[in-house]
Amino acid sequence: MRRSKLQANLLVLKALNEIGPLKTTHITYNTYLNNKAVTESLEFLLQKKLIQEFKRKRTFYELTDTGIQAIEIAYKINED
Repeated sequence: MRRSKLQANLLVLKALNEIGPLKTTHITYNTYLNNKAVTESLEFLLQKKLIQEFKRKRTFYELTDTGIQAIEIAYKINED
């Protein structure tokens, strides 16, 4: 089943919130999205400053404070 861009973005935020900093490959595995969808979501979320990237040997992504607030709001909306 095809997911909307909003759903894909929320899946990425949720994975980063629950697991912590992840590489693109691990985000793909944890969200069950294809690589293109994950890449598009990461670009969008980086642009909106909901996540940030940092490099060790590889590139990792993690939530920013704004991203944490966004995922908390999404959880509250989902509860209602």
